[in-house]
Amino acid sequence: MFTTVLSYSESAVLAVVGQTGEAYLTEIPSRTQLPPYEVTEALDGLAEKSLVVSENGGVRVTKGGRNVLKGLSARQFSRPNRVLVTDRIAARAIQTNAQSVRLNESIDEELKKL
Repeated sequence: MFTTVLSYSESAVLAVVGQTGEAYLTEIPSRTQLPPYEVTEALDGLAEKSLVVSENGGVRVTKGGRNVLKGLSARQFSRPNRVLVTDRIAARAIQTNAQSVRLNESIDEELKKL
């Protein structure tokens, strides 16, 4: 099972920000070769996953983001990779499905208590 699911755009943005640990919002589109609206969507997704935080016109990688970057690095491919990079639609579907599974598990636990 994957612990993190990223879209291609999210992985590109995370990699750019992760190179120095932080980046200005204005420089990310040119460094990723992504249009600004796609960078914004990627940053929103990364922030939802607590992989980056926005600060003073810039973006900083969190500890969780650094861990995901380690999972994406070439030297980590010898171990089971816990990060899946896929297209945006599939990434959202996988995340929605995982949330549904967790919700069903919570409901089942509460029903057992009755």
